Amino acid sequence: MSNRSDLNAYRDQFATLDAAVERIAGTVPSPTARHQLNKAVAMIRAADHFVKGALHATGRADVDPLEPLAVERAS
Repeated sequence: MSNRSDLNAYRDQFATLDAAVERIAGTVPSPTARHQLNKAVAMIRAADHFVKGALHATGRADVDPLEPLAVERAS
């Protein structure tokens, strides 16, 4: 996960996974299972947000790209 193309590939995978899980969640009759799938969607979106932060921070010596809050502090 050291270069931008790897990070962009992760974002593409997250988008595909997000859409698939959300589509499945809409067809599940069990409220408990649907809730668990919705939590999975939230985790996928959180991971995507983390990768976006890493992409933003890539190439900046004053920011640790693996720390999500580093982007906000450096701005």
